[in-house]
This record gives sequence, structure tokens and C-alpha cells, in this order.
Amino acid sequence: MIMKNGLKKKVVALLLSASMLLAACGSEAGSSSSKNSSSSGKESSADSSSGSGRISSENFYAAENSYTEYLKDRERAELGLSEEELAAFLSFVTSTNEKYFAKGSAGENYLYSPISLYLALALCEELTDEKVTSDLLTTLGVKDIKTLESAVDKIVKGISSEKDDKGLTSICRTANSIWSDDQLVLDDEAKKAIEHAAEQMFADIYNTDLQTEEAYEAMNKWVEEKTAGLIKEIPNEPDADTRMILFNALYFKKTWKEEINKDYTEKKEFTLPSGETVKTDMMSVGVEEKKEYYKTANTVTAPLYYSDGSYCIFIRPNENCDRQAMSEIMKNEMPEIISAYANGQLKKADSLHFTIPKLEYEFKIEDMQNEIQALGVSSIFGPTGDPFSPLDGRNDDKLYVSAITQKCKIIMNEEGTEAAAVTQIDMKCNAAFDEPEEIIYMNLDHSYAYVIMSNNNIPLFVGVVENPAK
Repeated sequence: MIMKNGLKKKVVALLLSASMLLAACGSEAGSSSSKNSSSSGKESSADSSSGSGRISSENFYAAENSYTEYLKDRERAELGLSEEELAAFLSFVTSTNEKYFAKGSAGENYLYSPISLYLALALCEELTDEKVTSDLLTTLGVKDIKTLESAVDKIVKGISSEKDDKGLTSICRTANSIWSDDQLVLDDEAKKAIEHAAEQMFADIYNTDLQTEEAYEAMNKWVEEKTAGLIKEIPNEPDADTRMILFNALYFKKTWKEEINKDYTEKKEFTLPSGETVKTDMMSVGVEEKKEYYKTANTVTAPLYYSDGSYCIFIRPNENCDRQAMSEIMKNEMPEIISAYANGQLKKADSLHFTIPKLEYEFKIEDMQNEIQALGVSSIFGPTGDPFSPLDGRNDDKLYVSAITQKCKIIMNEEGTEAAAVTQIDMKCNAAFDEPEEIIYMNLDHSYAYVIMSNNNIPLFVGVVENPAK
């Protein structure tokens, strides 16, 4: 970790305040005490000169305003995306997924959270001048910032849960945070811009020396608590030029609607894309009658439901396929598959026998900004046009996005599925940036894909398993 010239007293005080807030969250993500969302857990600069550790003229700012707190303060509405909104979101999912899968290596299991990236980019958009960043709005599938805010509100309310209808644990939580560096000089207008973004995207906000070990540990603690310990470190350690970091964290833990009997789990062969075989723990769901399924030209797919109605789509290629063949399926057939499930276009099989490998792995996607640029977004990745002009304050240099990174982990066993994702957006001031690199575009006993869907048909995770024993 690169250190600056010592830790100022005010930063120590701030980090203590932030640590106390984080400690108050408890051992599970998003379990901090409820706040009235009309105030968003924040005070105005004029009202907070008492040094409460929140927004003030001296200490800007350490406050909590997570999605979970927002949902606690309101009766949850069963809001879903309109057909048009869902189509636009699924377009984002499929276009980004095919590009990030192409970044991986043969023999490597893959895991990506499109919803985590979407929410992180939505938070980023809230901090921009929307007149400059129409390209990002287009990639997110919306016409303006108000439409984006409405879509985010519906998505978050729809996917978030703590219990199923029987009162059993059924968790899906998401949270955002904004971390600004104390060298970034923020005037009242810039602070108001960040307050507004936090209000609309329910983000926790912090200001500190981002290059200290203390700040690094505080960010790790935020990530660990928001993912219930599944992810313990931020995806990308900040360097000396980092002036702002945006995070989205997603945590998912749900049990199968019908628990899989452990007595029937046994070691079986799984065929790798190379044709070699490995032994892995294979779970047997048993024969189910009138089971839903969907077929494409090269796959057969079937869902396995969680107790609250969310589900995992398992996608089995008709033949064992290498990475290139799987990439073609992800590009050409996965959009059809997701759309079919989201729109209820499934058929019923007389019977279906599921065998599924037990899974536990993690995956990291670096330099995600290259693929976002390849989709046509250029405004937020350089100083041209000053996209983050609302944050200029008294700074001569202009902010731009320097890196986007995501880290995911999944555990799938007889009880259910636990998964987490953290997306990190790093921002710097007026430095050179790289040009986008060129992107080259149910017996689960060989390489297969899966999509974890919320009960309102939002894809939360997309994965490919090439070697479950790895």
C-alpha cells in the first residue's frame, strides 16, 4: 500500500467514526440499525457543525444509507420492470456477459454478476453530467437519469429479500458506497452532488486518505460485512492517484425449494472440455414429473427453484464443448434462454432427472472498463467533456473512471446456494488511460453454464463450469 505523508488527526477521527458505523452493522451484511429514509441518515453541511462524524464543514462525511436500510423503512412493493425495461436490461446482461466470458482462460470456471455491475455503473452515472454521458445511459438501456433511477428502484425492491413466505432465511441484499480521497477538494456544490447520488442510490459515503492502510482495512471491512464474509478484500487496491472509489456489493443466500438428499451425493466422473475426466461430488435431485424445461438449437435447460420462487437455470450443451463453442452459446443462445424464462415460455417434460456438481469457487474480472468502452461508452473514461463536472468543486483536475473490477464467489450444495459479488469503480484525475483492447467475439457431467435469477426475473449471476473439481 502506497502511503501519503502521515495520517491527519481529522482522518483518524473519521476512520474511527466509519469503523464504529461498520461495527454497528453486525456480522451479517446490511444489519445496521434502521434509519428514516427521508433524511437518508445524513445531515446538511449547515446543520452538522457539531462534529457528529457525519456531514460537516470539517469532516465530510461518514454516513450509512444502504439499500437494506431503505427497504426496512418502507413496506416492500412487488415492483417489476416493464416489458420494455426488462428487454433493455437483458440486452445489457447478454452484451456484457459474452465480452467478459471472452476474457477468461480455458479450463477456468467463470462467474459474473451483471446486476452488480449495472448498479455500480448506475451509481457512477448519478455523479455525472447526464448531458455528457448519454452513451453510458444508452448502454444501461435508459433514456435519462430519471428513467435510470426508476429502473434501479424497481430492480432493488424486486430482488431484495430476507425471508421466504414461510419465514425461513432467503437473503438477497445489495449495497453501494462512495469513498472520496481527502485530497479531492469538494465545495458545497460538489458535496450536494454526492449527497444526491447517495440519496438516489442509497449509498454509504466516506471521505478519507484512500492510500492509507487504515482506509484499505475500512474498505475491506465494508466489503466483508456487506457480503457476509464471503468476500473479504476489495477487488482492486487503490494506488497513489486514486481520488474516488465506488462499490456495489451483492449477497445471495437461499435454500432449494426441495432440499437435495445428501445420501444420494456421490463421486462421479465429469468430462472436461479437453475430453479428460475428473471425479467430483455429484448431487442427485431425483426424477421430477412435469418438470419445466426449455430447448435451443444446441442446449437443453431446466430450472431448479429456491424456496422463495427465485431459481437457477442450468444450461447443458448437447455435446461436450470447448471454450469457443461455449462462447457461441453464451453469445447466440443465452439471450433466448433468459428471455424465455423471464417471459414464461417454458415447456413441461414428463419427467426429468437432475444431477448437479457441488460447487465452490471464486472468480475475478479485471479491466472491465475495456468492454464497457467497446460497447460504445467513452465519456466517463477520459477528461474530454468533463463528465463528472458536478464533482469539480475547487479542483483544477477533472475526474474520470480509470478501472472497473469485479470479484465473485459461489457455494452450491445440497442445501442451496450462497453467492456474493463486489464491483469496484476507481476514479482518477486527468491521467492517461489505456485504449480498449480488442475483444474476440439434465446430467451436468461436462462443461455447462448457469444463470441465477431473482423471483422477478432479474439475472443476478451468470456462470460457466469447466472443472467443478478445480
